[in-house]
Amino acid sequence: MSQPDSLLDRADAAMARQSWLEAWALLEQVNPDYNGSSRHLGARRLDFMMLTAGCLRHRGKFEASEKMYRQLIEELSLADSRLAEALMGLGDALHARGKLGEAVQMLRAATKIPDQDPNLILRVATTQAHIYYHLDLKQSLEMFQQATKLETIPVLEAHLDFSYGEALMLAGRFEEAAVRLYEARGLAEKEGLAVTLADCIGRISLLHAIQRNTSSAMTDLADIVNAMELYKASGDRGEIYLHTEHGEVLRALGRDREAETEFKRGLWASREIGDLNRQGHNLLGLYEISRAIGRPQPELLEQAGLDYSKSDSDWGMIHCAIAAALSAPDNRQEILSQAVELIEKSHLSDFPQERQLLNWIKMATPGELSQEPHLMNYP
Repeated sequence: MSQPDSLLDRADAAMARQSWLEAWALLEQVNPDYNGSSRHLGARRLDFMMLTAGCLRHRGKFEASEKMYRQLIEELSLADSRLAEALMGLGDALHARGKLGEAVQMLRAATKIPDQDPNLILRVATTQAHIYYHLDLKQSLEMFQQATKLETIPVLEAHLDFSYGEALMLAGRFEEAAVRLYEARGLAEKEGLAVTLADCIGRISLLHAIQRNTSSAMTDLADIVNAMELYKASGDRGEIYLHTEHGEVLRALGRDREAETEFKRGLWASREIGDLNRQGHNLLGLYEISRAIGRPQPELLEQAGLDYSKSDSDWGMIHCAIAAALSAPDNRQEILSQAVELIEKSHLSDFPQERQLLNWIKMATPGELSQEPHLMNYP
């Protein structure tokens, strides 16, 4: 076996272990720009590109990842199952940047590639269902239910359970979400999947915060610190996202200044990778802190609304309207009507919790409104 072949196989194994930093270091040794013996990789040139695109995506380098996936899609034939892998990877990268319509197109195309192995079929199904939970939650949940019937292995089952748990959280089905997330966490620990484990820690901590389960808060905060270390060691983009979850847990504990710091870190990091949805989450979190301390900054809410609008996030725009209504402006009734209209037009969800909160806001006194914590940021 040649040195490039050996390095590619080792990089592939590192990717399977969710160690993107290790895989990247190995791929750098194969890179034809640096390694003369790699200039004639033949068919393995496409393997190199696929691994590199995946590594870039997991690390949050979306523009470079997109470019490489698009090149792969042009070169791979319909008879090559790697085409489904490339379409799925591009769809995930587009989804992370809020380009949901194009992301859906890529995943639909991936499902039509023939002769895929069962593991790839499940990965495509899980990714497609995950993207849909930003568009049509009912359909997403149906997709996840169908995906649970597919052939699987523990590594992929852990990721499926995690993603399914996220969708159940968004639907407000918290007990079912907890079952899925804890199952995913157990599998991730057993299989040594550091990134999936860190993902589960972040979502379980956020689930506790949403349910206002403060008894677990100190454990959650310690777990979040451990999750951040797992992300850093793997070189995973989850490090960027975890600042938001950390901020929400701190905010649920009333530690607003610490939460503000985390939201700012999350905002800077999400801007760096171009994730509009996460930018909106962190801006909304910062606005909520300003409201909680009695000095609301409407420019934060306005910018969050713009980011959510650009990423077509119904959830975000509805929650911005709720946050505005909670600030007790003179035009509250108009804002409440706008929020209801947004809910009625949305294909994402029926938003039962949001409807309940809007009905309460209509009857609440200014003093009661000032004490009401905003719904958590979690889609």
